[in-house]
Amino acid sequence: MKLILKIVIGLLSTVLIVFLLAGVFVPQVKYNTVISVHASPQETWTKFNDPGQMSNWMPEVLEIDLIRIEPDNVGTEYAMKVESEGGDVRITQRINEYVPNQKVVLHLDAGDMIKTSTYYFTVEESMVVITGNHICEGQSYIFKCIFAYFRPMFKRIDDEHMSQFKEWVERTQEQAI
Repeated sequence: MKLILKIVIGLLSTVLIVFLLAGVFVPQVKYNTVISVHASPQETWTKFNDPGQMSNWMPEVLEIDLIRIEPDNVGTEYAMKVESEGGDVRITQRINEYVPNQKVVLHLDAGDMIKTSTYYFTVEESMVVITGNHICEGQSYIFKCIFAYFRPMFKRIDDEHMSQFKEWVERTQEQAI
């Protein structure tokens, strides 16, 4: 019985140490997304950067309130009410960089998580390619440890959002024709 107890305690200690070391070795979770959209560059850019249209491709966004609008968009901030598994979550998003039709950098504060997403828009043949570079970071050491294991989930969610954006833009473009 003592041997089994020692083994169990040893295994639990090892798991705990590995979990806690994740925050040291993976303080930020980084990943990329890429999607090609068959639409005009201007339409793609405009729809992507219109917070009022966000719920068309991110159905979990329930409400968006403008906090501050800046003339050149840099510093524009809005609060979002987002449906989550445990209820509703308030998220603040700020535009940190804005180069029309080329690049937008969004800073998202979700309480326990800070996320910076840099989106590049390029035209290749008759498509707009949107490349996203994402960095997620926990606000506390425990969340840094937890998030180190959530990279696949974060990437899957952003891939889904980009697919939904593509489908929405292409569908609305077809309806306009």
